[in-house]
Amino acid sequence: MDKKSFIQFLLISAVILAVWYGATMIFGIGRPPQRPGPGQGQRPAPTQGQDETPVAPPDGIIGPAPARQVLLKEGIVRENGTLRASFTNRGGALEWVQLLNYRAPYFDDVEGEKTRPVLTLVRDFETGRLSDVVETVVFRREGGFSEEVPTDDIVYEIKNTLSNPLVFEGVVLDSRTREPKLRIRKTVTIPLDGYHFDVKLEFINPTDEPLKFDFALRGAAGIEQEMPKRPGVGTVVGYRDGDGYDVDHVPATTVNKKGDRTNENPQILWAGAANQYFVAITSPSEHADWLKSVVSRVVTDSEMLERRGRWGEGTLAPKQDRSRPSLARNKATAVLHSVPRELGPGALLTHQYQFICAPKMESVLDEYGRGMSKTIRHGWPPSVGAVLLGILRFFHRFTRNYGIAILLMTVVVRLVLHPLTRKSQVGMRRMQLLQPKITELKRKYGDDRERFTREQMALFKKYGAHPLGGCWPMLLQFPVLIALFSTLRSAFELRQAGFIPGWIDDLSQADTIFRLPFYLPLISTDAVNVLPFLFVTASFVSQHMMPKPTDPQAQQQQKIMRWMPLFFAFILYNYASGLLLYWTTSTSIGILESWLIRRRMEGMELKPPDDEAKGKKPWKAGRVPEKKGFFGKLVDAVDKQQSRSRQLSAGKKKRDRQ
Repeated sequence: MDKKSFIQFLLISAVILAVWYGATMIFGIGRPPQRPGPGQGQRPAPTQGQDETPVAPPDGIIGPAPARQVLLKEGIVRENGTLRASFTNRGGALEWVQLLNYRAPYFDDVEGEKTRPVLTLVRDFETGRLSDVVETVVFRREGGFSEEVPTDDIVYEIKNTLSNPLVFEGVVLDSRTREPKLRIRKTVTIPLDGYHFDVKLEFINPTDEPLKFDFALRGAAGIEQEMPKRPGVGTVVGYRDGDGYDVDHVPATTVNKKGDRTNENPQILWAGAANQYFVAITSPSEHADWLKSVVSRVVTDSEMLERRGRWGEGTLAPKQDRSRPSLARNKATAVLHSVPRELGPGALLTHQYQFICAPKMESVLDEYGRGMSKTIRHGWPPSVGAVLLGILRFFHRFTRNYGIAILLMTVVVRLVLHPLTRKSQVGMRRMQLLQPKITELKRKYGDDRERFTREQMALFKKYGAHPLGGCWPMLLQFPVLIALFSTLRSAFELRQAGFIPGWIDDLSQADTIFRLPFYLPLISTDAVNVLPFLFVTASFVSQHMMPKPTDPQAQQQQKIMRWMPLFFAFILYNYASGLLLYWTTSTSIGILESWLIRRRMEGMELKPPDDEAKGKKPWKAGRVPEKKGFFGKLVDAVDKQQSRSRQLSAGKKKRDRQ
């Protein structure tokens, strides 16, 4: 090559590189698709037609025609007044879903001001793993032979990008002949309102021979979580249970430890992903008979693992940061598997379903029916939790503040439990007054354990007291306390609901007033929360007001129990402020309640129940029932057993003498 030709070659090469670089910068050709993360893509939605790139059909899989290239198109947005959804023609998949009426559980810095962006509930948490996509098709032949073809990377043709419904069409190619083997048409319709969109899947056999196949439909590829280690993230599977419905909750942590979990219940109706406050469900039509099983599979949060977006450097405490690999695997997706179907030449098979993204509110989920409201957990027992939540909603109607509603509900709960509380303290006081008599019995029958037990039981029977007199009423309160714990922890109404501005702005989060420049030991947090300290103070005062037992062992146990509030403070330090607000208020009311009860018990004398009843006014005393209580029956049983033992012993001695 002469010098002139070489210069011409360099100039032409430079022009080609400049044109390519300009096309890359202007049109995005050759760049990898940009996927919206929770910190970036939750603000303005991508424009339609963004990132168009010619993509050849993947080898051995798909393309509308064997030799035809299809433009990869992302950011095809559809929305109504409730949700906004973005689709791509790669797999005809769902990229993300935003709920327009709700905000994210974190803040973005916009022009120096911290604001909550719109909640992006569903997205590709694991890079490249999208939602609502046919991920595999399995072709089956005689003799048990099968061929599984991945289809989530198919590039579909888009029949209409600007109108509703949105139609995708793609072709699965025969791996040997490269001819079309199965056509897939996906039609997505966004209703004018509602928390869902409708999907129609059509499978067409373009060949001249019968075709037998089944497919796997991936639902929501994970769901946004409120906190890095918030429980309740996982999958939900709804099924018919007799004349009603039930839901199988599969935590992501269980899937992470034990691997994929398959549910093959023949009565399965729908499946999806769920967190503490929201669900994303794939719900086949009412009379669908194609659903065979649901597989729950763990999803790895790429941003958590790679320290990006919401979970960047410095967003987690040191202890949590060291656990990123396990925290990143705290999401799961539900994959719906179909039954095998046979299609004749040119035949068409249609399946329809709804993709639902909704808050866990009965008023919303009841509209979709089929037991979806059972994804809401009211605590245990559920009936008690439902009643408590109803009381909370009732007070909110008048106060318009859930913090005040919690305070009023606390007063109601304490009033309902007051008889048990009073009975508990009276029982403890009665046992305290009985201690000198029990000590006297120990001195008198110290070596005769059997006689001491019998006399002690007779003493309890005479004065209507028993060792569990103070504990038994407290145990009866446990179902209420457990139900309150679960209900307040998962009540959707408390999510981002404020109480006192500047202190408790979100009853579902800790009441952090400021953050330290370092992390506190033991509790591994830099947050300074007020309610845990108020709770500990109230608990210490409450413990101090408890009646002091005379028994040395019981005294030692009470001293240990006095330090329990400090232990609970460490456990509950980062818990929801709504829960701690209830416990702190309840403990404070309990202090006043104990003081009033103790005042009424001043000068209380130890008398048998009959004498106490005689000392009351006629309209108060009434007739003392003759039936025996639990400990009366227990004393009788002990007496009978001891009498029988003595008879047997006397009979044995008589036989020995003979």
